Amino acid sequence: MLKTYGVLADRGKENSFTYKKDGLLHRLLDRDGVPAGVPIKASTIAGKPTLARLAERFTLNKSERELPRLALQNTLDKILTKHPRTINVLINALEKENITTLLRQNEEGKIYGITFIDHHNHSVFNGSEIGKAYSILGLQKQLSNKSTEEPHLPNQTSLLEQLISPENELTYTPKEFLKKKKETKTITLKIQSLCQLEKTNKTCARYWT
Repeated sequence: MLKTYGVLADRGKENSFTYKKDGLLHRLLDRDGVPAGVPIKASTIAGKPTLARLAERFTLNKSERELPRLALQNTLDKILTKHPRTINVLINALEKENITTLLRQNEEGKIYGITFIDHHNHSVFNGSEIGKAYSILGLQKQLSNKSTEEPHLPNQTSLLEQLISPENELTYTPKEFLKKKKETKTITLKIQSLCQLEKTNKTCARYWT
């Protein structure tokens, strides 16, 4: 994890004096990840993160890891319900929750592990420590399944229902009927005019019958 911040914790070679005395050195890394400069003894750093003190802290943390683990699992579950399509989308979503994700790769570039750094709860977990479903293989399987799911479409009215809907009734009238309707209207107007001229009910009745 320290490599993420450009620092390497080094115990030295097995036959070295530092290793035999359970010592620990910290080295700065350059842009290529290669140790650079003079190594610094852990005992000279503020807080003295020596190997012995780190071992004590690791033992103490084991009894206090359950609540942070559950909190991290809940955050992962919440993000996974939003159906992220790729591991990068998942990583970006976790970043917004103040969680950094580290992918562990071998020399061939194949990803074989995933680690989550929860800055809010000050905890670090490998995916497999949270659960099998949160290991890199488990997550890849979940993301793969979600990417092949059919997109959910809202309920839509069927074409038949749209066609028979009163709002969509056809208002087309053939030209022949329009022509006859126009002629009938013209005849009616002429009869009404004659009725007004005659001003008699008999004349009107003759035309209407």
